[in-house]
Amino acid sequence: LLLSTPPSHSAFTVDSLMACVVAAAVALYDDGDDGEESPQAALFGNTVKLVATNLIANGKIDNGIQLLLLVNKTTDACKWLQGLDRWRDAEHIARMRLRPDRASMILRRWGYHLYNNNSSEAAAVVLVEVGDWKGAIECLLRCGRAITAFIVFEFVMKMVEASTTTTTAA
Repeated sequence: LLLSTPPSHSAFTVDSLMACVVAAAVALYDDGDDGEESPQAALFGNTVKLVATNLIANGKIDNGIQLLLLVNKTTDACKWLQGLDRWRDAEHIARMRLRPDRASMILRRWGYHLYNNNSSEAAAVVLVEVGDWKGAIECLLRCGRAITAFIVFEFVMKMVEASTTTTTAA
């Protein structure tokens, strides 16, 4: 798609350079799933991250975020989006691209952002999803949902009890 831009178009040069970056990223990051990053991939990733940061700092947010995602800097991309008040974009990317433990970190931040902006019910839902029971109960109490908070508390206590019973039985 990037290489289909006609030479007469104003985006021809940028699209051609971006096609080179995508090709390099695919070549460097598609060498297996052993989890180790080659020195070349690390250098490429660090360079692209620096370029992405400069783009974001200069108002080219979407271009910078795309580059971060290209080199698997998804957590960084989500943190940038959150810092720029694009919480839904960060939430969407976290859910699609991050492992559950990493995604829950981004979602927890979003939950507390909702809480601090008087969206306690929505915050409670997000915090329950990531297992932040204390935060969820506080949100529910803040928005006058004491009965629901009590039900969540009872549920957590039963989970703890069941976990303790299972552990001692083993």
